[in-house]
Amino acid sequence: MSHAAARPTRLLLCHPYPDMYGADRVAVDVARSLRAEGIDVTLALPHPGPMTRWLDAESLPYTFVEYPVIRRALLRPRALGRMAAQLPRDVARLVRFLRDHEIDIAYVNTITLPHWVLAARAARLPVIVHSHESDLRTSRLLSTLLVTPLLLAQRVVAVSGAAAMFITRSFPSLRRRIDVVHNAVAGPDSIAPSGSADLGRRTIAVVGRLSPNKGQDTALRVLQQLRARGDDVRMDLIGDTFAGYDWYEAQLRASAEQPDLRGAVRFLGFRPDARDLLSSYDVLLAPSRTDSLPLVLVKAMLAGVPVVSTDVGGISEIVHHGESGLLAAAEDVDALTGHVERMLDDSVLRARLLSNARADARTRFSVASFQAGILRTVTRVSAATSHVTAVSDDY
Repeated sequence: MSHAAARPTRLLLCHPYPDMYGADRVAVDVARSLRAEGIDVTLALPHPGPMTRWLDAESLPYTFVEYPVIRRALLRPRALGRMAAQLPRDVARLVRFLRDHEIDIAYVNTITLPHWVLAARAARLPVIVHSHESDLRTSRLLSTLLVTPLLLAQRVVAVSGAAAMFITRSFPSLRRRIDVVHNAVAGPDSIAPSGSADLGRRTIAVVGRLSPNKGQDTALRVLQQLRARGDDVRMDLIGDTFAGYDWYEAQLRASAEQPDLRGAVRFLGFRPDARDLLSSYDVLLAPSRTDSLPLVLVKAMLAGVPVVSTDVGGISEIVHHGESGLLAAAEDVDALTGHVERMLDDSVLRARLLSNARADARTRFSVASFQAGILRTVTRVSAATSHVTAVSDDY
C-alpha cells in the first residue's frame, strides 16, 4: 500500500531587473497572488536591487541566476552574433537550474527573456509569458524577432489590448493563447484633496523612468509654455535613469537650466514613496511616446489627482478622454499644455473627471480582478499539463 502526498506546484517567476517600476511591481503582485493560492513561487533575478528589499519585507522567496536580458543595445548584428554563439551554453545552464530545483511551471515576466522560454521548453516544462510591450513604432522585423519565442508558450498574459496587438501583429495565430489581464493597484479607502498647499504656486508631477519613451523632454516643453503664459507652475520629475540613458538625463537637466525653467524643475530620482507623494500635486502629466499600461495613471486616479496624458499604447484603456482624464496625441505640446491649463483652472471639470476616474479605477483595476485573471491562466496551464510530483513512502 502506498500513500502519496502531492507537493505544491513550484513556479519560477523569471524577471529581468530587480527594480520597482511598473513591470517590476507586477512581478511582485503575481508572486503575492499565486502564493496566496498555495503555489510555491520563487522569483529568479539577475542580481540584488530595490526589489529584493521589497521581497524581503514581504517574505517572498527569490534566487539569483545569471541569464541574458534582451536590451536594445544587444539588437545589433555583432551583439546578436555573440548571443547566438552563447545560446546553447546559456540555455543548458538554465535547463539544469530548472531540473535541479524541480520547477513545474516557468512564468517569464516580459518578452526580453527568451532564454528562459527556450530552457523551460527544453526541460519539457510549460511556459507562461507575461507581456508588457506594446510599441508599434518597432520595426516589423524587430518585433517579430522579439515575439517569436512566444510561439513556445502555453499561454501569454498581455497587460493590455495594446500589448496583445503588438504580439498578434506578427503572429495572428497567437490570439487564442492570449489572456488580457490589466494590472492592479490597491486604492486608499479615502482621499484628501490633491494639490499644492500654496495655491499661487502649482506643481505638476511626471513619474517614471527618465527615458525618451516616457517623454520628460515633452513635459519640460509643456512647462515652458505654461510659464510663458505667466503661470507660476513648477514640475517634479520622479524617477531615475535606465542604464545607458545618462545622456537623456543630462539633456533634461540642461533644458531645466534654461532661463525660463531655472528653479522650476526638481529631479527627485527614484522614490519608493512616489504613490504617497502624488496627492501633493495638482496634475499628473504623462507625456509618453509609447506605454503599455502605466500604473502611475491608475494610482493618480485613485489618489484624486487629475491626469493629463498622451493617447498611446494602452493608455486609452485606462483614461477615457473627457470622462476620467484628458488625452492628446504624442508630442502635441500645445494640446497637452491646454489640457493642463484646464485641469488647473476649471474646478468643475476637474471635480467631474476626478469623481469618474476614481470610481472607474476601483472597478477595472482592482487587486481581486488581477488575482483572478492570473490564477485562471496558471490553473489552465497547470491543468493542461501533468507536472505534479508525488512523494511515495513505498520503497
